[in-house]
Amino acid sequence: MALLGANGAGKTTTLKAISNLLQAERGEVTKGSIVYRGERIDRLNPSLLVRRGVIQVLDEPSMGLAPQLVAEIFDIVQRLHQDEGVSFLLAEQNTTAALRVADYGYILENGRVVLDGGADTLRQNEDVKEFYLGIGMTGRRSYRDVKHYRRRKRWLA
Repeated sequence: MALLGANGAGKTTTLKAISNLLQAERGEVTKGSIVYRGERIDRLNPSLLVRRGVIQVLDEPSMGLAPQLVAEIFDIVQRLHQDEGVSFLLAEQNTTAALRVADYGYILENGRVVLDGGADTLRQNEDVKEFYLGIGMTGRRSYRDVKHYRRRKRWLA
């Protein structure tokens, strides 16, 4: 599972909520609940979560790394999932790399899920292509072109 979005979208906060580490920053889950294997876990001590198998290590694993290392890390994640049955919630800005290994993805903006779906579906979505992959209807564009959005994100309208 991929949790995608730009800097400040809420990816790390979501991970901290799942790991029950928000209280250390005077935060709290105010709506809904967090359930793991049929059990509500958002009120458990973080050390109890670790004993149940909820471990936080994969917050932006590609950040600041050379492309070869990023590819190797994502290969390891994919192998662990396929061969060992390890599940991952991968919080990542590198949408291209994350959607290559994920089965499903959520895109966050300002702490809200604005789009979700199968990884293949998200990779083909025109908004995702333009705003997160840098590929518009006319092909690949530079970041400078993409940062000045030519069309409005439909989910913000």
